[in-house]
Amino acid sequence: MAVLKEAKMEMNDLVYIESDGRGRILLNKKSGPKKGTLEYLFKDYDEESFKTELTVFGESVGNEKW
Repeated sequence: MAVLKEAKMEMNDLVYIESDGRGRILLNKKSGPKKGTLEYLFKDYDEESFKTELTVFGESVGNEKW
């Protein structure tokens, strides 16, 4: 746990595993989605179902503007 704290990582963080080409293994924390992206907007989405009902406003009269 001390190593995680020193590396500013927490349990269940995603990491990249790389080799430096000299026999050492590097672990780099994967950064989260960038602010303003769809990934950022949905980062906390838990895949709960979404339900809605169609609203019918009646018969068209032929002069509606869509």
